Amino acid sequence: MRRSLRSLAGIVASGFGTGYSPFAPGTAGSVLAVALFYLVRSGMGTEAVWVVLPVLVGLAFWSCRVTEPHWGHDSSRMTVDEMAGCWVACLSSPAVWGPWGLAGSMVLFRLLDILKPWPISYLDEIDRPAAVVLDDLAAGALAALPALLWRLI
Repeated sequence: MRRSLRSLAGIVASGFGTGYSPFAPGTAGSVLAVALFYLVRSGMGTEAVWVVLPVLVGLAFWSCRVTEPHWGHDSSRMTVDEMAGCWVACLSSPAVWGPWGLAGSMVLFRLLDILKPWPISYLDEIDRPAAVVLDDLAAGALAALPALLWRLI
């Protein structure tokens, strides 16, 4: 693969540099994800979030597949997967909850991503590049459930 394409994949996979954070790179990627989510939703509306999310997920799958042979399986440098999972978690947070709702979604996402209850643990054990992203998407989906249930009540 051409070096420039591999370099681009590295930038994306590292969550645009957050993967190089010396302390808690996954959390650094999640913080950036929440900030970007907030900017997109407040600046362009919820519909824009639904346009950006599939692009982010696609970039996560692509960049993790390209960088895995060089960085290793689920390297701590790969934080774009946390960004995608965090966006999924934030989808359930109503805009009226503002930044606090997004922060709560992020904290719950990070707890689930770290503790890895089933089915997250099952997906985490798969030794394929796609699993790097799938376990975080599952953590995001589980983190979204409490806010979704709250909204139904």
